Amino acid sequence: MSQQRRMRDAATAATVPAATPAPGSNGTAPTQAETETAEATFMRAYGAQAAPSVRRRLGIETDSIAGGMIMYARNDPSHFFNKALGFPGPVTADLVEQIINRFRTAEIDKATLQFAPALLPADWDYIADDHGLVRGASMVKFAGPLDAINPQGRTTLRIAPVAPEDATAWSAVVFGTLGLGETAEMLAGTVHQENFRPFAAWDGDTIVGGGNLFIHGDIAATSAGGTLESHRNRGVQSALIAARAEAGRAAGCRWLTGEAFQPLPGGHNPSMSNMLRAGLTRLYERPDWVWHNPESR
Repeated sequence: MSQQRRMRDAATAATVPAATPAPGSNGTAPTQAETETAEATFMRAYGAQAAPSVRRRLGIETDSIAGGMIMYARNDPSHFFNKALGFPGPVTADLVEQIINRFRTAEIDKATLQFAPALLPADWDYIADDHGLVRGASMVKFAGPLDAINPQGRTTLRIAPVAPEDATAWSAVVFGTLGLGETAEMLAGTVHQENFRPFAAWDGDTIVGGGNLFIHGDIAATSAGGTLESHRNRGVQSALIAARAEAGRAAGCRWLTGEAFQPLPGGHNPSMSNMLRAGLTRLYERPDWVWHNPESR
């Protein structure tokens, strides 16, 4: 790295704002960095605690870097699990270069870098351009105190925890609706993990939807929710939020967090609407920064 860039990094790092507490929290709600850490922890668990046969088949690797997490699944056609996230401190050109070098060394074709917006430096656009990062989709993060979460939707379908014998069917439905069917075994493995609380929606004896919850200190982080198209608009996701909120309260958590894709202008994301109706508050919008390996084009 050039001396000029090092000087620029030193100057801009000092101007990076601290992670911002949730609106109205008086500093008690999860900060951006804490919310990102919770996500990185459950993402790492998906990969690091997957069955050895699944790790070998998908080519899964996970590691720590600068307090954050980097992971990849070489044989995942969606590239979803090729990502770096959960960084607690300022983002610099040096950090970005370290991350990209890890992906390049692993011969990864495409990866996503995710940073809390409060941690980006003033010259982030220059750093992103210098490293070939392209802005992708944006994810909106939500949080709310568990004692105030009150989902309004109701469903006639049965909502219940997922038993080990239902793990395969549940994960196939949830990850299948998210376009991640090739990696469903990773989600199935969380049914056996202590800090996860998986829930499913049944129509008779058939699983038609589901969602996961990860317990991380005071945070109950929702993740991986999906419903079959045939059973949408029947209150499934609201009912799953309610079930996971209750599980978070039972585990002693204080905050429920979630995320949903920011729709395009004029578009609508029902997941976002469900969270807002349940009492969660929009915290921040986090863009994906996508890297394509120039050596694989």
